[in-house]
Amino acid sequence: MKLRMISFVAGIAIQTFSSALPPLPSPYLLVVTLLIAALLTEFLGRRFMARGLRLSMVLILLAAMGYCYGLARAQVTLSNLIPESINQQAIELEGKVVGLPNKRLSIGREQWRFDFKTSADSTLPNRLLRLSYYGDSASTPLMFQAGQAWRFT
Repeated sequence: MKLRMISFVAGIAIQTFSSALPPLPSPYLLVVTLLIAALLTEFLGRRFMARGLRLSMVLILLAAMGYCYGLARAQVTLSNLIPESINQQAIELEGKVVGLPNKRLSIGREQWRFDFKTSADSTLPNRLLRLSYYGDSASTPLMFQAGQAWRFT
């Protein structure tokens, strides 16, 4: 039982640490399909498969189910972050930098990551967002500090 739980959690971890979400039509359909496959492997495999092969297939299927579960949760979370009415549109954000910005230098350009609290009259009012800025080596470097007010488009 512990090995099965570890396999499921490993699938979630693989999806969590991936850099992008793959385009899938319906993650829930994949979860249901994998669940049915796992159940068939578990119950029908007792007669037709060796024990080690059956366990390996169940662990692989549970890891795939964990991956699909993590994918479904990520899709739901992302779909709830931005209202559908402003999806795929240029918006204007106005607010303040909160907390301490994190600056890194990578391949000749600056990378800033900071938390940004939008103002009440912004497109996304009173939201705490985590923003990233990737500077260009040719442009003037920007300095982000806690408490600064910014307007982004």
